[in-house]
Amino acid sequence: MGKSVLIMVIGTIMVFSIVQMNTIGRLNGSMENSVNYYSDVYARNVCNSAISMLITDIATSGNITEVKNSKTTIFGATVTYSVTIVDSVTSEAKDKDDDDEKDDDDKDKDKHKDKDKDKDKDKDKDKDKHKDKDKDDDDDDDKKDKGKGKSALLQNVSREHFNLASLSITSAFSNAVELMSSFTESSSTPDDDKKKKEEDDKKKKEEEEKKKDDDDDEDDDDVDKDDDDSAQSIGKMVKISVEAEYGDITRSSTVYISIPQEGYVPETVQAAVMVNGEVETSGNLMIDGRDHDKNEKSISSAGTVGLWASGTFSQKGNSKIGGTVDKLDYYPSTSPSSKIYQTSKSYKGGFPATPEEVLGGSAKGFGIDALKKYAKAGANGSQYVTDSKNLKYPLKGVTYVEPSEKGETWQSANISGSGILVVHASSGNSLLKNVNLGTFKGLVIVDEIVHLHTTILGALYVISPSPLTKQMLGNGNGSVLYSKETIKDAVGIVTGGGSKFGPGKRRLPIVAWYE
Repeated sequence: MGKSVLIMVIGTIMVFSIVQMNTIGRLNGSMENSVNYYSDVYARNVCNSAISMLITDIATSGNITEVKNSKTTIFGATVTYSVTIVDSVTSEAKDKDDDDEKDDDDKDKDKHKDKDKDKDKDKDKDKDKHKDKDKDDDDDDDKKDKGKGKSALLQNVSREHFNLASLSITSAFSNAVELMSSFTESSSTPDDDKKKKEEDDKKKKEEEEKKKDDDDDEDDDDVDKDDDDSAQSIGKMVKISVEAEYGDITRSSTVYISIPQEGYVPETVQAAVMVNGEVETSGNLMIDGRDHDKNEKSISSAGTVGLWASGTFSQKGNSKIGGTVDKLDYYPSTSPSSKIYQTSKSYKGGFPATPEEVLGGSAKGFGIDALKKYAKAGANGSQYVTDSKNLKYPLKGVTYVEPSEKGETWQSANISGSGILVVHASSGNSLLKNVNLGTFKGLVIVDEIVHLHTTILGALYVISPSPLTKQMLGNGNGSVLYSKETIKDAVGIVTGGGSKFGPGKRRLPIVAWYE
């Protein structure tokens, strides 16, 4: 009696100790997992914050400074970052996908090899099981003969039987499945084997057909990938790689951002004033093809001719024309050199007939009515009106005035503002007349214009091929001063570029983000 009680007490203490050890181990494991999870989330958040800070810096300053493996500390984490200019994300993304596919193929091959090994192991196990079963039966007979009781059995119990942490439900389930399968195999009849073989052959055939379909799909995917690759190759990009280390955890991210297309001077703008037809100047109007900055200060040797017209040109009154030819500047004069104005010219490919064609048309991404759609969307303060009285000032973005009737006139116009100003109707005969108020910085595109009495700093484009009135650009005080800077800024509004990418002005699209 005493021995039994002692054995039970010792067993209880052992069980309690093992359970307590497992409980402490689980608590320590939970704490470690919690700390690792916190560190992982913290490192990831710091990584994302660092990327956002770098993008904001580029967007704010407009400057892209390439750096490699530069280190800093953010919120207590060590951050290593690199900024590089790349042509596209296509090649790297494709290589990454190819590597992933290669790894998957290798894994599949390994799986097939493991399966074959497992099958061989299963066969060996089945043989061993039958041997062990016979041996166990003999052992049971010996145990019955020995007739030992519970006390004797407890003395032979090893510590392994009390190691609860080593018990695995999965392995027990696997063993049960193996026993069931071996029992099924040993008890199967020849008819069952034949039936099973037919099912296996059928299944194998279906897998081969499925594999063939998958191969076909992969071929199609390859075609799609090529299409995607060409679509993703959108020009210069910035690659930002960041690695954040916090505690024992390191997280890394790679982001590709596209740099918006810079504003540009359209190839169609070959002079400060472009006219499709006859043109006349009078009064004190000044057309100056020399380049100017935003403050109307001239820039030497960087301009173009003052006037280009497909028809004749008549210079009257005290009107003046200046410009730049072969980097030689000509100050505006009432008797200008014939080099700085070109008349009775034929425009190669046909003179632009729409505002979009002035900007380069579909080749530059400006399809039919692109500027009208942009103005209707109201982006960057843009406006679309059919009545000029509804305009809000100062003008900015794309201002699109489309008179509802043929030959309708925007009279006594105020053009104070900047960007792109379009006065155009589908008939091609809307008229901008007596422009008396405001300075406009950017590109002005009109069907017809009469009497410019204010300043356009950029360029003026007159596109109507058959004007209802003669294009008398001015009979008073007015000027058109060519400016590459304001034209680039104007075009940059719709291309997403411009002189800078500052916040509130431009956004930097994220093309790809890898973690």
